[in-house]
Amino acid sequence: MWSLWKHRNLKLWQQQKETCLQVVERARHLLDDWRTTQDVISHKATNILAHPNSLIHGPVIEWTKPVYGRYKCNIDASFSDSLNMVGIGISHE
Repeated sequence: MWSLWKHRNLKLWQQQKETCLQVVERARHLLDDWRTTQDVISHKATNILAHPNSLIHGPVIEWTKPVYGRYKCNIDASFSDSLNMVGIGISHE
């Protein structure tokens, strides 16, 4: 869906034309990236459950406010098959 949305916006706002193959290839790459990320997340979660003390000894990462003149934008989405709904959330600092 995101690739179709991107295709529409490129055509509407930037007058760029894409072939169907380009739209499908972008979607395929996005899906491959998402699957790879899910595998990494699953692997890290498994390691944390197997070695809970690793959380204590690992690096602590804390959010910091962007420097003056820079902005941070957080975007997230959720999908519910059972409710047939999509949710989005956007925040900025």
